[in-house]
Amino acid sequence: MNKTALVIRHQRSVHIGTFADILKENAIDIHQIDIYKDDIRNIDPLGHDIVIILGGVFGAYDTKEYPYLADEIEFLRKRIAADKPTLGICLGAQTIAAALGAKVFVGKQGLELGWKALSINEAGQNTPVRHFDGELTQMMFSHGDTFDLPKGATLLASTDQYPNQAFAYGKNTLALQFHPEVDIDVVEEFLMLSVGKLSGSNTLADIHNIREQTKENVSKLKEQTSKFLKEWLELLDFS
Repeated sequence: MNKTALVIRHQRSVHIGTFADILKENAIDIHQIDIYKDDIRNIDPLGHDIVIILGGVFGAYDTKEYPYLADEIEFLRKRIAADKPTLGICLGAQTIAAALGAKVFVGKQGLELGWKALSINEAGQNTPVRHFDGELTQMMFSHGDTFDLPKGATLLASTDQYPNQAFAYGKNTLALQFHPEVDIDVVEEFLMLSVGKLSGSNTLADIHNIREQTKENVSKLKEQTSKFLKEWLELLDFS
């Protein structure tokens, strides 16, 4: 019997991208929910083999405006406490950090949007995150929030703009502030969602540059994402 992955989506326009094919190739069935309409309180936090939390435009701290975020964080708190396989991407990484008691906040270094190199530290080189090293592929970023490293977590990767880009917690929890799942369509969604956040007279040039860089980088990133995800799945403890 195939294993199941619960994918938590925060908005319809942000989806799982290249992860979908890779999960299917590895006999993982995908069950997707939209957090804003599917009540996560009705879902067993331990009921799926894997949970993957995607990105979104709001912050993990916006729980008063979006109460379902508080429900998501509580869901993750219970799941992580049981050390069940959990992977967070961007906002998903931030809600994992919040579930572990860390502060999530608007970053002082502004919006990190576009393609750049990710720096993997020594600890990260001993994990599947090493496949995202800047010498192997460029990475896509689209966020303005960041978080303190949770107590007991191990930092794995950084950029010059924000030091806390990836961390591991326990055997089975991994948080990624960046976007290894992107394809051309996903990046275009990010550019549309960023309207009003980009500033300066070169905004359109920046957008066009990101589109061109996307064409240059998505194929290589997909190769590295496949290596990362397959290795991560192999290392998971499903007991």
